[in-house]
Amino acid sequence: MPGPVVVPVQGAESAGIDSYLGAPAAEVIARCEAGNNAGDLTSVVIGPGGGPGPFVFLGLGDESPAAMRKAGAAVGRRVAPGRTLITSAVHGKPAEAVHAFVVGLLLGSYGFTQARGDAADGDTAPGEVRLLLAAPDEHADVIAAARAVAGAVALARDLTNMPSGRKTPAWLADEAVAVATGCGLTARVWEADELAAHGFGGLLAVGSGSARPPRLIELGYRPAQWHRHVVLVGKGITFDSGGLSLKPLDGMKQMKTDMAGGAVVIAVMSALARLGVQSRVTGLVAAAENMPSGSALRPGDVITHFGGRTVEVLNTDAEGRLVLADALAYADAVLQPDAVVDIATLTGAVRVALGRSWERCMPATSR
Repeated sequence: MPGPVVVPVQGAESAGIDSYLGAPAAEVIARCEAGNNAGDLTSVVIGPGGGPGPFVFLGLGDESPAAMRKAGAAVGRRVAPGRTLITSAVHGKPAEAVHAFVVGLLLGSYGFTQARGDAADGDTAPGEVRLLLAAPDEHADVIAAARAVAGAVALARDLTNMPSGRKTPAWLADEAVAVATGCGLTARVWEADELAAHGFGGLLAVGSGSARPPRLIELGYRPAQWHRHVVLVGKGITFDSGGLSLKPLDGMKQMKTDMAGGAVVIAVMSALARLGVQSRVTGLVAAAENMPSGSALRPGDVITHFGGRTVEVLNTDAEGRLVLADALAYADAVLQPDAVVDIATLTGAVRVALGRSWERCMPATSR
């Protein structure tokens, strides 16, 4: 079913839509007080004689990449299942602006469902957005790259939003293997027996209180000619109760997201080939569930990490650094990278320094 035609406020006068509006575009814009701030959307009533469908004026601000991404997100939020939306927002724009707009458009239309990947996922026809371009293949590479970036972000959001009742370390490992299979990556999943045999004491200790054993997920990307090896290490705590140092209820509500760092690593790995990255990249996700039980890690315990370093645990809710320490030590000793980047959700101690003001800068799905 056709949806609205989205026209930028700037340039609407030359878009050839006067006959559909029933008045000059500049006059309609003035009368409906259409704003030109990035992401402003103003619907207009079609004039006498009708037209192809309703019009929406879109503000592009200063048309910087940030403004174009914000404008794209606003359009994305207007996309409805089974509807087709047409926009001329990127017509005549440079590649950088097109990339930003498409990324914003796709991420603005993001929605999560637990039916992700299941048969029920295809029951509703998705919405469709058509970009008006000067030629069918104009900016084809730019749009493909934008889709790869947005697809990776959506994957990270999907993994992070999945409830922990389903999202076990084994589930996360299975999802990573499926991503690897679809993207031409190598995949290795270290299970509990193998972790114990190789001395991953931190990961095993954090996961010792859960009935769902930990995993170390290792993904590999190796292009034909690479000259630099980068290792990404992600915290993958699929649920963080705090262990025996139990969190209060309010501190536990969002702990299904404590594996967001690991989700980012899997998502980045998924996009490397499509973006033509020429570095070798290895992704490590230390996945465990931090739960209280009779077998759980206790304050005062001393654990031995990969490589032999010992650590005394004073607070079992400081589990992220324990699993990351194992993965980082393995990366340094075995993988011998040129650079290492670790990614993790912020410790609660950040609020001591920053309060809650930092949360206003972050989308709800990434906190």
